Amino acid sequence: MPLSAIHLDIDCQVGFRAFTIDPLRYPHLASFTQELGNLGVKFITINNPGIKCSRGSNLYLEGQILDGFCTYPNGQLAIIGHKLKVSEFCQYVFE
Repeated sequence: MPLSAIHLDIDCQVGFRAFTIDPLRYPHLASFTQELGNLGVKFITINNPGIKCSRGSNLYLEGQILDGFCTYPNGQLAIIGHKLKVSEFCQYVFE
């Protein structure tokens, strides 16, 4: 059976942290992906862009400084667990 692509889910990350690849599980990732490319096989990773909302996270602090996070129309950070009212959602989507 031909192989056209390999997909990795977020478990390839270090502790599910965004923009990381676990070097213990994928120690030779660059050469592996090069070899796959030479064989015509696509290598696809899912990058979970979720950033832990914690003052102890450098990535979170950098995002805050650069104003790099999604916000609701009222300026509040879009954080998982925060429920947006339907009226707020409709206003956000259809404005």
